[in-house]
Amino acid sequence: MSPELTTVHVETEVIAETAVSKLIELKENEGASITSKIHIDTKLIVRNSTCAHSS
Repeated sequence: MSPELTTVHVETEVIAETAVSKLIELKENEGASITSKIHIDTKLIVRNSTCAHSS
């Protein structure tokens, strides 16, 4: 694809591990309400589809 697109990289393994962990926690605490915010690190991969940032 031209130009190469800028993307956000997310570790899919981390997302999967976190989801499974939360499901196990939910199963072990049946009846409990689990509400939480989960932050997963991302990395911006800047390629040729963006213009240079001007200061």
